[in-house]
Amino acid sequence: MKNLLKVIDLIGPWKSTIIGTIVIIIAIKAIMNFLSFAEFSRVEFEWTVRPDLNDDSGSSYDDYRNMRRIDNEIYKYSLLNYSNPQYYSYNKTIKSIIVFEVIDCDALSVRPLSFELYAESMGEGELLNTRNPSVKPTLITLDMNEYSIMKGLCDLSPKEFEILKNDKV
Repeated sequence: MKNLLKVIDLIGPWKSTIIGTIVIIIAIKAIMNFLSFAEFSRVEFEWTVRPDLNDDSGSSYDDYRNMRRIDNEIYKYSLLNYSNPQYYSYNKTIKSIIVFEVIDCDALSVRPLSFELYAESMGEGELLNTRNPSVKPTLITLDMNEYSIMKGLCDLSPKEFEILKNDKV
């Protein structure tokens, strides 16, 4: 949202010129492209296991192929499989969650943008709920398991980032 407001401020004085019209069209196309990226149903996931986050409670995966870097933010999908199903409601249980999240490389923080709760492992089965939480970013500190992965992603050059996305990890 912060970036959208910057775009609107940037194009405000130009809106009555031909160049302004072109800038507005490009901005709208970029926004539409980004919004379609966030729709889970259109994503073909390619999960890579995160061995540092696997234990008796479950297993974690990241999808590097579908990551996007916009300025100093990285948008990515993560998956959590529960070893023991989690009670949801009306005798339904959650066995996996897919999270769409943003990493802010300047602040080294992460914030979930949306969750999908599934009845089966690996984001399969009945979609039980979709949530768009309004939570503050969580700072990633050295003592957290996610630190090395998120710091490593942020430290990649644009070329290295594209290589990671296109190669199997």
